[in-house]
Amino acid sequence: HTIKVIWTTKNESERYYHQDFEALVTGNFDYVVQNHRLNRAQVKEMLTVEELQTGQFFIVGPAFGVIGLKKMLSAAGVNKNNLIDERLTM
Repeated sequence: HTIKVIWTTKNESERYYHQDFEALVTGNFDYVVQNHRLNRAQVKEMLTVEELQTGQFFIVGPAFGVIGLKKMLSAAGVNKNNLIDERLTM
């Protein structure tokens, strides 16, 4: 199985452990990082149909972002049982 980390941040200064994640990239580990949230087109570009249908998704972040991404992934064909989230609140 492949692990794919897709990380969105407000800016480069929030990319903690960026170099560590990049060092892990191999055939079985992929890492994508960008400023700002993903849009629907990017989700479809980053994930294959098979990944959307069979992947297990762990979504971590602020509640608003987590809820939005879960809706986007569901609309792209991800089974709701394959969406696990951790909402970070203070």
